[in-house]
Amino acid sequence: MLFRKGKPAASVISRELSASHSGVKNGTIEIDFLAENHRESDSEDMSRDMKSGSRRAKDASANAEATSEKEERARALFTSGQEALRHSDHVAARQAYNDALALCREVGFVLGEADCIAGLGDVELRCSDHDAARQAYNKALALFRQVGSVHGEANCIGRLGDVDLWCDDDHAARQAYERALPLCREVGDVHGEANCIGRLGEVACRRSDYEAARQAYNDALPLYRQVTHVLGEADCIAGLGDVALGRSDYEAARQAYNDALPLYRQVTHVLGEANCIFGIGEIDLRCSDYGAARKGFERALRLYRRVGNILGQNNCHMRLDDLRKNPETTAFMPVVIPLPFPIIHDYYIRMGDLLNNAVKAAKAEAVKRAAPNLSSVRLAAAYEVLVRDSDLRNPEMPQTERLRRARNLLRTYNRLRKRDRNFHDASDQLKAARSIVNQHQYQRRKSIAAAAAARLAG
Repeated sequence: MLFRKGKPAASVISRELSASHSGVKNGTIEIDFLAENHRESDSEDMSRDMKSGSRRAKDASANAEATSEKEERARALFTSGQEALRHSDHVAARQAYNDALALCREVGFVLGEADCIAGLGDVELRCSDHDAARQAYNKALALFRQVGSVHGEANCIGRLGDVDLWCDDDHAARQAYERALPLCREVGDVHGEANCIGRLGEVACRRSDYEAARQAYNDALPLYRQVTHVLGEADCIAGLGDVALGRSDYEAARQAYNDALPLYRQVTHVLGEANCIFGIGEIDLRCSDYGAARKGFERALRLYRRVGNILGQNNCHMRLDDLRKNPETTAFMPVVIPLPFPIIHDYYIRMGDLLNNAVKAAKAEAVKRAAPNLSSVRLAAAYEVLVRDSDLRNPEMPQTERLRRARNLLRTYNRLRKRDRNFHDASDQLKAARSIVNQHQYQRRKSIAAAAAARLAG
């Protein structure tokens, strides 16, 4: 506007009065009159601007309050999802995470969005949907890196290691935990550091490196206690029980499982409780206390059903079936749980079938004549031939033949492990055999679950 500022207005007015030869008094009156009009105009403009600015400020404040309120609601929903997941209520956890995710996206809260997606990955991992879990963690990882959250990045990498561990890819799992560990230390995340060390202990236990596993669990245990994380403490104590069980130190294993049980119950972690009870049942089975073993497996089965853990249920059914058929033949079978994604063995394969498979691979008549008292030396020789000739990575081999060879290789390996606990093989063929059998069992369980869901829906 032309007359917004006082000085230019007065100057223009003075020049106009001089040109018209007006008197001083009249000129003064005219100037005062015009100046007063201009002041009123300025005041009105300023009032309108102030009112408009006030409205904008109120709108911005209202929007900020609404955004803040939605963020708080999203945080509350995320917390409720974590609590539901801790109690193994997967349906409620998934719903809470999805509701929180929608609010975070609505207000552009990227960090909250990443947390919610990672939480959904946790739900999928608990439900054994490893592909969905991996996809969720990768999405969350990209968002955490986008906002520069090193803590979130470390957590996602560690969770991807959990997926690899469940899929029996020990090498990839160990690499993931080793990548996440320095990130946790960088941001001072003691809990995350303890998780990585504990998981590295689990990987070592799976590879029968019991000394490394024991050391890792003992390193992680004080860290969990430092941050007062009862669940992590229970996991470490149960892991030490796994190590003792692998070394056939049944007394120490039973003590560790009994120490971990009240901690799992304290935090209402049903899956951990079920694993401990299964481990105690395994000890009873190996010590030929079949009645106690049966009761333990039945208790564990009920808990696995409660949380929908298919793998645990499968293992319990297998053990109970062993006891129903012939308990004497299964008293010292190799442990299956708590190792993730366990291999489902046929423990009633006849020795003659095993020998015939070894004969076909080794083409050695001497192996066949050794039945049924096949010496460890000859069994080891048959195993070496199976490892050499299985050719499991051949893409042209039919799927059924690949699965048959993988099973033969694993059965022979487990026979050797049963005779000599120090026997260990880290060959690529054995890893491939485990992966093939695991994938077959996983797909089979998924198809059974899908068929059951379809029947219920129908």
